[in-house]
Amino acid sequence: MSQVPVSQQQSTDSSIATFTSSLVFNVAVTIGIFVAFDIFRKRNKKVYEPRTYLVPESNRSEPLPPGLFAWILPVLKISDEEVIKRIGDEKDLDDDYGTSTFTHPALVAIQPSVWIPNDQNVSNDMVNEFRKDGIKSTNKGASLDRNHKVTTKSL
Repeated sequence: MSQVPVSQQQSTDSSIATFTSSLVFNVAVTIGIFVAFDIFRKRNKKVYEPRTYLVPESNRSEPLPPGLFAWILPVLKISDEEVIKRIGDEKDLDDDYGTSTFTHPALVAIQPSVWIPNDQNVSNDMVNEFRKDGIKSTNKGASLDRNHKVTTKSL
């Protein structure tokens, strides 16, 4: 019969204690998040339950029952068909982020990695110095205004 060395047993006990304390902490944080959500859900129906009063009667959802964590069971029981019937196809939910947000031209266009604002001969000298060092750069498409702020032009 083999015996486990004391140092290995202590290491195993330490690992179990670390795992247990981590598990307890994460469960406590999760419960805290659920309780906070439940409190905010009840106080702000405009955000968390808008379909109970803002939509036509035919598409209106039933209000969730009151009580701590009472929303979990109805959320788990609802069928996919019911969700699609109430909110429509997923294609209607898709938002084209490319058209709805501003994306800086330097991130989406094929551009050099260094973009220097056009400032009379200073920027030309800087571009030439960068190019000598092998760094791609340009001063086209950006300029400095009277307040020395960078303005961009569509390339």
